[in-house]
Amino acid sequence: MTQGAWIFMLSVWTVVIGMTGFCFYKLLTSKRQLNNGDEPND
Repeated sequence: MTQGAWIFMLSVWTVVIGMTGFCFYKLLTSKRQLNNGDEPND
């Protein structure tokens, strides 16, 4: 592989892993309650 291909591959993996981490952070730090459907809607 060329040097440009390595740079491209590493930058894409950085974006993918970074966005995955960001989504997990937003999900795990959310204050929103998740219901399982047992309670009636008001």
